[in-house]
Order: sequence, then structure tokens, then C-alpha cells
Amino acid sequence: MSQPSLRHLTATGFIARGNRTLLHWHRKNQLWLPFGGHIEPGEDPVQCVLREAEEETGIVCRVLHRAPELDFSDPPQIPPPFTILVEQASDGQMRHEHVDLIYFLVPADPASEPDLTRDGTMRWFTREELEAGAAVSVSEGQPPVVPPLDVRELGVAAIVAAKAASPAGRSAGRDAAGLRE
Repeated sequence: MSQPSLRHLTATGFIARGNRTLLHWHRKNQLWLPFGGHIEPGEDPVQCVLREAEEETGIVCRVLHRAPELDFSDPPQIPPPFTILVEQASDGQMRHEHVDLIYFLVPADPASEPDLTRDGTMRWFTREELEAGAAVSVSEGQPPVVPPLDVRELGVAAIVAAKAASPAGRSAGRDAAGLRE
């Protein structure tokens, strides 16, 4: 497999609450996507995904941990991503790839909500909409668009993980992936 001439390291977060996950309309790509961006110099992937989520939605989030921390403090540990995707990208002039670390997030304050009136490109998608591949329009007069398959499947997985991490999910005997223990 030939390597592309350029790869960027990025981090993406699926913000889940209850039976839904928050996506935004990416104007350049004309797609419904989760929130994320390039990892800045001196920043680790978790710092990046939390910064991007807050900058883009106004919601302070926390990462859902997928793996237990090991019993040592040095060197420090950061939560691993749920998965890593290699995505085709373009900055308008040059094609490249994003090596994208995918995290599942929940609002740090369960009562916090994004200001959907400030940015009309954000929308909560329910698990049912994602599973059905529902086409949604970003605004009146715009044709509806189905979120990409990877976004739908990861969105559902984030909803399942968030429910499992909630007090009700833990009392039902589910692990962080939403599976019965």
C-alpha cells in the first residue's frame, strides 16, 4: 500500500446524551459530521477533542473511557480513542489524509445544551434517525442529506456507550461499550 505524501493527525468527538448525538453541517464537505479538528503542536489528542468540542458547540465535555487505567502514574496515561480512521481530505489545493482519533464524549454538565440558535448547522440526531439513515436538511430549501455510514454507526455506538456510562446503564450491568457484563 503506497503512503500519501501528507498525513495530518486529527481528533474527533461524538457528543452523546440520552438517545441522541450532536452533529453539524460541514459547509465545505456538504456532510453531517461530528466535531473535531487538527491536533495542535504541544497538544495531546484528548486535549484537542475537548477543545474542539467546546469551541464548536460551547459545551464542556468529558471523554468516555474505553479502557481501564493501569496502576502507575508515570508516565501519564491518556484515554485511548474508540477507533482510528484514515480519511481522505483536501484543503482545496492539496489532497491528503487525516489519521483521525475518534472519541466518545458526554457533556461534563448534564444540563448543558448547545446554543442551536447561534449556529443553525448543529442538530441532535436520535439513534433511530441514525439507524434508519434518515436524510435531514440543514435549512429550508436545502436538499436533505443522509449522514455518512461511518458517522451513523459511530453515532449509534457513542449513544450506546454514553447510556452504559450513565448511572442507569451501570446499574443495569453494562460495560462502557454498552454490552452486558
